[in-house]
Amino acid sequence: MTVQFHEIGLTRKGFCSQTSREMLYFGRLLALLSLAAALSAQETPVKPDDQSSSGQAAPTQTTTTEPTTKPDTAPASPSDATGTTDDQAAPVDAGPGILSRTFTTTPLENEQLRFRPYFSLSAIADNGLTSPTNSATGKISNTLNYGADLGFGIIGRRVLKHDTFELEFHGDAFAYRPNSNFDGGNYLLSATYEHEFSKKISLAFSENASLFSNNYTLPNATTDLSLAGTSQLVTPNTQLFDNTTISLSSGVDLIIQETPRLSFDLGGTGFLVHRESSILYGDVGAQARADVNYRLTRHVTIGGYYGFTDFVFSNAFGSTQTNTLGLEFSDELTKTLQLRLRVGGSRVFTIGTETIVLDPVIAAILGESSGLVAIHRTNYEPDLTAQLAKSLRTGTASLEFIENVSSGNGLILTSRHVLAAGHYNYNGIRRWAISISASRDVLNTLGVMIGAYSSYIGSVSVGRTLSHGFQANLSGEYRHFDLSEVSFLRNAYRFNLGLTWSPSERPVKFN
Repeated sequence: MTVQFHEIGLTRKGFCSQTSREMLYFGRLLALLSLAAALSAQETPVKPDDQSSSGQAAPTQTTTTEPTTKPDTAPASPSDATGTTDDQAAPVDAGPGILSRTFTTTPLENEQLRFRPYFSLSAIADNGLTSPTNSATGKISNTLNYGADLGFGIIGRRVLKHDTFELEFHGDAFAYRPNSNFDGGNYLLSATYEHEFSKKISLAFSENASLFSNNYTLPNATTDLSLAGTSQLVTPNTQLFDNTTISLSSGVDLIIQETPRLSFDLGGTGFLVHRESSILYGDVGAQARADVNYRLTRHVTIGGYYGFTDFVFSNAFGSTQTNTLGLEFSDELTKTLQLRLRVGGSRVFTIGTETIVLDPVIAAILGESSGLVAIHRTNYEPDLTAQLAKSLRTGTASLEFIENVSSGNGLILTSRHVLAAGHYNYNGIRRWAISISASRDVLNTLGVMIGAYSSYIGSVSVGRTLSHGFQANLSGEYRHFDLSEVSFLRNAYRFNLGLTWSPSERPVKFN
């Protein structure tokens, strides 16, 4: 075993100007927005649900995290009450979802949804914005700030005869007082394109990208339950600091529908996470995956999956290789209730470094009291996913649980990630929409033992549709962060009051 000694120290640097980096990144996002605008200008027929006489799902079924809404149970909407016509008709029943099929970070619920831009202006109050360090004192700061948030984006889905394109883009530019160091922007892009070459073969591409300066304005309520999900990337639930972070993910899947009941998926994803602060770590890696699914009945699907994930940390010596194998099951229990399960395990091989205290004699000879030793560990961890989703006449509700391997949050590296969450969306009152969510996240390190991370997050938002496409919004959020063994506790609050415009009578859905 090789031992390396050096003087332990951390480089601290404050926040610097990020204008050029954000403009370059935002320019790439605009290219995809231009493509969406071109598609939205076309008159496009809705792609029919290609089912066999036995009631099997279409080969190119796209999984969502909520059950498909039935025509006879569709909730009343503000547009129904006012006599306006919304973007599309009620979707058809496509049967139970398949967990391992790739989909966007926040999947769209409708079969067809025209591309709708939106703009918003909000007053915000944040108690708990926290930078990694303060360059003058080296201590963590926790300040109360007031400010303004300018939001913009576009959401939509276009379905052709052999092609499906989904786009979701959210942008926020904000300024704070009295501490302008937290000024910046948050941008989130999720796009998928699927082409059906024949009734048996289709190819799906997915792109996910984000740049954020703080953790609040990223959509966070919908959980990606698929094997191809981006749980190894950055999520607001697990971030300790409000620090500029960039994440990118590109995936491709070849879907083979051998028979109306039997399907295969071969896919891969490349990803990276970069954090601006020099005391936090990023990572870059790739995933290869395969699965097989069989439709037992019209309501039940079973299958098996395998995935290999490899990522290397930046600003630190270390890497992780994960082999994951398991079974999956989905059941449409009723027309409005759906259960999805994935049960398996992972073999996790981690390489890293660990600080050790030297023997007094060795320390006297070398003039060093501590050093770094290279380590490698093998862990066997569960890979569990469960979701129970319910469509109601007045909204939707879901419960979710995940236990899998994560690349950490920039301070805690390779970890066992446990998430329990619940979401409820209510739209039973004319022109009103209410959303409630709560979650609990835990990170337990599998490599360097520096403690465990946990967080509790709860949020409530209320939207009221006005006239001419305007919508009033009020939201509140509470977050509690705890890092054991280093006495790090953080309680954060945010309040948001604003006005949103979108060319639709229905409220813009924010997660």
